[in-house]
Amino acid sequence: MLEGSCRLHPPTVSHPSRSVIQKENAKKILDLISNIIHLLTGEVAIRCEDVSIYFSMEEWEYLKGNKTLYREVIKENHRQIHPLGE
Repeated sequence: MLEGSCRLHPPTVSHPSRSVIQKENAKKILDLISNIIHLLTGEVAIRCEDVSIYFSMEEWEYLKGNKTLYREVIKENHRQIHPLGE
């Protein structure tokens, strides 16, 4: 037989920080806005820092098949806009 007492402790619950919650909420808002734009215009928005690019569904389908080329163009444009050392 066991002697003494055994105490049960509730599991510790970690709560996300306020900044994490704000980032998650901002992402949800951007996703909703993107869905609304798509429903209203048939275009899909892609956000890159402070720039949004809108593609028609036909353009979007083309990009799906050419992701590698598109990524290289975006990287090159980004390098031209933000040169190293700035």
